[in-house]
Amino acid sequence: MKIKLMAVVLSILVILTGCVSQGLPANEWIVEQDTTCSDLEQASKSISELFSLYIIGAVEPSDFENELDLLIIQLQLSQAQYTESKSNIQPATHSYASKSGQEALDNAYLITLDFLKDSVNSKPSDLIYPYLEWRDSFLSCIATYFTAKSLIIENEGGAQ
Repeated sequence: MKIKLMAVVLSILVILTGCVSQGLPANEWIVEQDTTCSDLEQASKSISELFSLYIIGAVEPSDFENELDLLIIQLQLSQAQYTESKSNIQPATHSYASKSGQEALDNAYLITLDFLKDSVNSKPSDLIYPYLEWRDSFLSCIATYFTAKSLIIENEGGAQ
């Protein structure tokens, strides 16, 4: 009797665990990262505008640093939401494309936040090359993400 009861309890636990661990397959999760891309795109535009104005001398250092602080806070909040959304990925569902896309988004946040933090207390002339390096790396990350997303959409469309 105890063995049957334990088997029933174990079966129920397995079923409940399966229900709780429901999430999105990694490919689907990558395709649905429109908010993340929008946040990164907006941050990129703001960074480009701010740094352009600061480098040509149209923005005072104190204003530049205030704007940097705001950008850092906004990106950290966006990154926190993005990181939380990664917990919705079903375990063991990553394809090469989905993993590449996720790593590209991870790196886009990482390099952008590092760049912004390193830019605090910098003179305009000291920011030209770091800005160009960040921009190149950032665009590479975003291109990798969109390539991964396109591959996933193309493969899913071909499988239907």
